[in-house]
Amino acid sequence: MKKEFEIGQIIFQPMNGVRGILLAREKTPHNSYYDKAVIYCFFAPHNSGLCGRTLTLSVGDLKVFP
Repeated sequence: MKKEFEIGQIIFQPMNGVRGILLAREKTPHNSYYDKAVIYCFFAPHNSGLCGRTLTLSVGDLKVFP
């Protein structure tokens, strides 16, 4: 199942708890498994140094924040 996120949506990575706002989505031309999402991180419970930075994360690891 392909995940579709909208720009500006709040998303999070359940594995490490990182939350952020989706800024862009980088699509690969041949295989959507390797798609990436660029987010602005505003909450990182285990690494506060990530807050205020832009991160590039795998789309497969992300979910929409409830």
